[in-house]
Amino acid sequence: MKRFGVELACPSCGYKVDAATGVGHDAAPSDGDISICIECCAVNAFVVEDGKLTGYRALSPAELKALPTEIVKTIGRARIAHARVGWRRN
Repeated sequence: MKRFGVELACPSCGYKVDAATGVGHDAAPSDGDISICIECCAVNAFVVEDGKLTGYRALSPAELKALPTEIVKTIGRARIAHARVGWRRN
């Protein structure tokens, strides 16, 4: 898990996070890296400006459509798991 040192809010639900776990690595996120909100399963991208993590942005429909199949499957599995348990952190 990588702590950001700053709190980021999901553009869809406002859930705040200060850390993330990379897939296969523990590096800090880069600009445009994909993030799935742990609260609402929204698909966002990290925003990095001048080497500093500044926030998230929601992906556009075109960006969502262009995601690799494996990422789309992962998003689907996360949403199914959420629905099955009715999980909400708040």
